[in-house]
Amino acid sequence: MKLSNLARPPIQASEVQGATTAICVNHNGLIRMTGDQEGRVFFCPLGREFWRYGKAAPGINAPLSYEREAIL
Repeated sequence: MKLSNLARPPIQASEVQGATTAICVNHNGLIRMTGDQEGRVFFCPLGREFWRYGKAAPGINAPLSYEREAIL
């Protein structure tokens, strides 16, 4: 089993004790629509890794921020 490297803050080994099983956002888990406690750690059986629930989009799923180019 591995810990998600996208989790912010990083998942600690002590948090995986008693983690509930739930399919993660990357595998179209329903928890993303129903929500849960912010920061709670789950285990995804499809990806076989622990992940942290958050309302904000983490890592690669986060929206990009960029400046608009000036129109000449």
